[in-house]
Amino acid sequence: MVTGMTLSARLTDAGLSLQTLGLFALVGMPYALKVLWAPCIENVPLPFLGSRLGQRRSWAFLAQMGILLMYAAMAFVGPESNILMFAGLCFGLTFFSATQDVALDGYRIAWLEKHHQAWGAGVFVNCYRLALMVSGAGAVMASDVVGWFWVMLGLMVFQTLGVAAILALGPQDVSPESYQGSWFFRAFFKPLQGLKQHKHWIAFLAIVLTFRLPDAYLASMNYRFLHDMGFSKAEIASVVQIYGLSAAFVGGALGGLIMQRLGLYRALVIAAVLQMASNLSYAWIDGPFLSQLIVVMTIEELASGIATASFLGFLALLCQKDVAATQYALLTSLVALTRMLVSSTSGVVAAELGWDAFFVVSALMGLVGLGLVVAVRPVFGRLMRD
Repeated sequence: MVTGMTLSARLTDAGLSLQTLGLFALVGMPYALKVLWAPCIENVPLPFLGSRLGQRRSWAFLAQMGILLMYAAMAFVGPESNILMFAGLCFGLTFFSATQDVALDGYRIAWLEKHHQAWGAGVFVNCYRLALMVSGAGAVMASDVVGWFWVMLGLMVFQTLGVAAILALGPQDVSPESYQGSWFFRAFFKPLQGLKQHKHWIAFLAIVLTFRLPDAYLASMNYRFLHDMGFSKAEIASVVQIYGLSAAFVGGALGGLIMQRLGLYRALVIAAVLQMASNLSYAWIDGPFLSQLIVVMTIEELASGIATASFLGFLALLCQKDVAATQYALLTSLVALTRMLVSSTSGVVAAELGWDAFFVVSALMGLVGLGLVVAVRPVFGRLMRD
């Protein structure tokens, strides 16, 4: 989470340029590469931990320990003193965070039935947003008072709650032995074959790659835009992440409800349209006016909650439970890879074209995903039933 708005605030405080902020999106590359070690999370038992916590929980626990270590190091190394080392620590943080995601995503998908996947994704995202209050809004606001050193140490304390939550989860069997064949083939190729069993898997893959592009392009620049408009750290943190959290909660719940009541196709169409509208709404902000910011954040977070729950529900429906962690990691890795590569150009576009044109460009990206969803409309009903 510290690689999102909190990282943007940290780099802005260090006086780095728009172009550098955009390039720092690349520290999230482990989210795009996590599929490379996802099979190990389902097939390689960890010594001591594996027999006590279970396959996926033990890997999640190990990842939490790594996150704590990165927080400790980032308290002593900042972008002002050593930007390359700081970037390396951010990369390490995303590596352990991505590993945790693989383990917990696999755990969640295997636990839930198909008709509960969107609800589960919504709850998962809402819990993420609750944590984001601490590592996002809380960290940004506290940095003005106590400085970034104490902020990072404070995040270590809160991170221990995640460790406790993992220890509180029940055990879950993965049972990889049920598949005949070599370990390597079972771990790496069976999940790929499973995804290809969908008749329209190429179209689904195209949707996976393009659907969340509008949100991805905006995410790395929204803090800098609001900063340039004259909003203070406290205003950005309180409105964007504390007030916005309530709208995001509602959006996440609505995403699950829409998918359950209206079906996967309508949920994705509604989400795609709302994503584009929320990006365009940023162009309405023309100064440090809280009323404008509140309206835009309401639209943004409602749209984001609906889009995230619907999209993650769609990804979960593509996965098979026995290899859910690897398949889901592959799909989200592709999402992250596209996100990182596209977002790395966002600073250049904002600097060259200006903010209004930037928001238009980011919104137009949503037409690709929307067009693909509409083009394969008949297959979504079958995906829910199969």
